[in-house]
Amino acid sequence: MKTVGVDIGGTNVRAILFDGKRILKKCSNRIEAKKGRKQVLRNIIKTIDAVITKDTRTIGMSTAGVIVDGRYLFSPNVPLANFNLKRFLEKKYKKKIVVENDANAFAWGEYLRGIGRKSRIMIGLIVGTGIGSGIIANNKIYEGTTGSAGEIGHTVIDRNGPTCSCGKKGHVEAFCSGPGIERRYQKKTGNYRFVKDIFDAKDTTSKMIVEETYELLAVGLANAVNILNPDMIILGGGVSNSLQPKRLLKKIKKYAIPGSTTKLKVVKSRLGNDAGCIGAALLPKK
Repeated sequence: MKTVGVDIGGTNVRAILFDGKRILKKCSNRIEAKKGRKQVLRNIIKTIDAVITKDTRTIGMSTAGVIVDGRYLFSPNVPLANFNLKRFLEKKYKKKIVVENDANAFAWGEYLRGIGRKSRIMIGLIVGTGIGSGIIANNKIYEGTTGSAGEIGHTVIDRNGPTCSCGKKGHVEAFCSGPGIERRYQKKTGNYRFVKDIFDAKDTTSKMIVEETYELLAVGLANAVNILNPDMIILGGGVSNSLQPKRLLKKIKKYAIPGSTTKLKVVKSRLGNDAGCIGAALLPKK
């Protein structure tokens, strides 16, 4: 069965045609969020049209935000708040449409086709422009009562901390997302530096910011580990390219209760940039 998997990001929209095992087609376009809702929807349609075939059965959508029944309750990166994407695409394509949070789709893809195949309880953590996470428990995406479960990036680690993208204070994302790390560096030095350059640099300030990032991210993850007792945390997103899984695991163990980390592994995504699209294409299996 052929399905289309679409990953809507803050910068790009990507789509694949997937047969369950292989990617048959790929397409990527700019999302152009600053140009407004109509342009965003045009770009989504253009990207889907580049890969869809007549025998495509389902279109799975992966997108940041809180989505209930295909409608955005919260949309941090694209101007689709209060918009029902599911209904819009059903009308356009006359096919089954499944819309899911991007971190849930990332985790689902890694669980079914990536490094998380043998996991029983796992966290998929995307560290990039924001911090998103998805939870897989006993062969299912754990979504909670209203579909907003798993927001580890929006857990509070300092109630007097900086304001997060969601408007609340002291969240993990405000400290440890790409922009959060860059802001902390700029506050210390008065200069701007990209995340990768901060992690690669050898100066004292950069090393301090990196160490602080591991500590703060570990506090947030230790809270999640104490509650969920997962066997695996899978890292994805641009910032994850600079993170060392073993170093992060060591920090998590520093803050988590001993019994919760006995079987815990921290690993990097196996599917890479395709994880969101593959997870979206596999959403009919959830």
